[in-house]
Amino acid sequence: ACQAVLEQSSKAMLIFSKVLVSISQQKFLFWLRCKKIDEAEENDLVDTHQALKEALSQFDQDHNMKFLREFQELFDQDGNILLPSGTERATMRCILAGYKAMFMFVDTARKTDKFLDIAVPMVTKRNRIRLWFPTSVRGLGKWILRRERPQGQGIPEDPEIEIPMPSHESRDPDVIPGNSVAAKFGRGLNKFFTFLSSPASIVGIRTVLGTILLAIPGVYEDSAYFMYVNKSLWAIIMLQFALTAFIGDHVFTFVFRTLGTIIGAIIGTIIWYIGSGNGDGNPYGLAAVCAVFFPIFSFFRVHSPPQFILLSLMSTVTASLIIGYSWINRHVPQIGFDGVGWEVAWRRLVLVLIGLTGASLLMLFPKPKTGREVVRRTFAKTIRNLGEIHLTLIGSGVTGNRSLVGKKFIEKVFGIAATLNNTSRQIEMAKFEPPLGGRWPVEDYRRLHQIQIEILRLLAEMATSLISMMDVSHMKFLRYSIMEPNFIADISVVWASLSSSLEAKHGLPQIFPGPLSERVWIHLNNSRQKWNSFVQISNHPDTEPSKIREEPAMYEFSNESDEEVQDEKLLSKSESVKLEHRVINMLESTGVVTSSASAPAANVETVNLDKLKLKDLQSEIFLPTASYIMSHLQLLYKIDELTQQAKELVGESFHLE
Repeated sequence: ACQAVLEQSSKAMLIFSKVLVSISQQKFLFWLRCKKIDEAEENDLVDTHQALKEALSQFDQDHNMKFLREFQELFDQDGNILLPSGTERATMRCILAGYKAMFMFVDTARKTDKFLDIAVPMVTKRNRIRLWFPTSVRGLGKWILRRERPQGQGIPEDPEIEIPMPSHESRDPDVIPGNSVAAKFGRGLNKFFTFLSSPASIVGIRTVLGTILLAIPGVYEDSAYFMYVNKSLWAIIMLQFALTAFIGDHVFTFVFRTLGTIIGAIIGTIIWYIGSGNGDGNPYGLAAVCAVFFPIFSFFRVHSPPQFILLSLMSTVTASLIIGYSWINRHVPQIGFDGVGWEVAWRRLVLVLIGLTGASLLMLFPKPKTGREVVRRTFAKTIRNLGEIHLTLIGSGVTGNRSLVGKKFIEKVFGIAATLNNTSRQIEMAKFEPPLGGRWPVEDYRRLHQIQIEILRLLAEMATSLISMMDVSHMKFLRYSIMEPNFIADISVVWASLSSSLEAKHGLPQIFPGPLSERVWIHLNNSRQKWNSFVQISNHPDTEPSKIREEPAMYEFSNESDEEVQDEKLLSKSESVKLEHRVINMLESTGVVTSSASAPAANVETVNLDKLKLKDLQSEIFLPTASYIMSHLQLLYKIDELTQQAKELVGESFHLE
């Protein structure tokens, strides 16, 4: 059904990437030629972009008719579902899976089209290679002096990610906010001491202190000559590089810097004696040997895995220093030591060990900070922020407020993704910390990390579906089914409990509002019963209109009745309820999401919700609606997995026995 859209979308991005490669290959030296971009590639890009627009337009015209033609045998001539003999519901797993995949594919193609709407005019307009300068010196200065740090860079601290919630923030229960001079001075002083106790400040203080201690012998008359001759600066530099924020990072650095220095010392010594023998250094012999070894160094430096970059870097630098200092000691007048080869190698190794040992001693004061604690507290905050994003999406769906899922919301989602990506490295570094209190459950934290990534993906799918629903219809969504107010309260309690339990290291309550994947069906049945009762009262001939107006706010869209709705895109109350319940019923009848609750099914025949017709599947709103509800129900299963994993880490509390 969407094959043409996928083909044109992938083809357009492939051609655009080729254009970018063509542009990047013309560096500064080729700029003097003012060479234009290949017109054939430019024309292909324009034609493919136009073909993508036509494919999307054709898909919008056909809607999902091509997709449904493959399942015509499931419906009769009137569009009703043909139920197998002896069954009350038809399993439509293939239709649902296809609907969600088709929606995601087409939505990606639409985003590609919007991207090319901006990129293609730039390529066609600026078809010559130019050397660009800043258009505003003030803007350049603001960019250089910016205070915001890109996500995932620098020393990892406990990330505080702000999510654009509609209102209320948490307050400090120990402080009454004030705007007096004393209050402002106290807040500034508190921020200063908080900064001094941060990991970045502690690393800086340790670095300054260690540098001073190792440099002191170099300023005394009795030891200055010894320090200068033996190149004590190497030890100071190594101490500065070996100091880290967390014990795990330092242990990793200590081990790999030591191994890299030993390997580099051996290789550098071999290179020197092969090229020079017992002489003072033969330039031709050293050049020949370096021509063999240096490409090997470069290969391992460029292609080594990230965890072995430090090892390849230290071995390469150490070998180069041994060769260089051996040559300098014999060809440049020196004060004192003039050794070569092995004499330089073992001194370099000793100085590296001195610097690493000094860094290890400084890491013990004032208190070693473990990366394990940072990983746990980071996960506590990312879980809390994921919960806030979840409730933001719920609020946007219930209130119809599209601004809640705007640009800032997307930026925060990417910020959490960057934090989780950076945390994967912290988990690997924490493995190197000494198990003083016991073995660290690294596999549990890896699983917790993976579940959060999957939850973030489902939240992104929900946001995409929600935006598409708002483009098609202005209805306020999901007040009558899985977003029943009591169920929203259960979701809020689960997110808050998971975050606080990891933050404070206390167990989750034994009696806990979950699993959410089961409670959703209980709340759904309660919501159906309430709606049917309301419909029966509304349809009763003795019911006064004022009585209907007293319906609970949970069921209200606005102050207008169905007949008073003037916006053509705003679905009426009954239409929205029917659509939601039809989607839920179809999902409930599949193997994709299965009701495991033991609550009996409610009687929904009052509003004729169980009878899904072919015309419902053909409606434009059905595609994003099914994707939204399906992603949300899958999200509930992932939250249950997260809860179970958190219980394995922190245990249970508040036992009844």
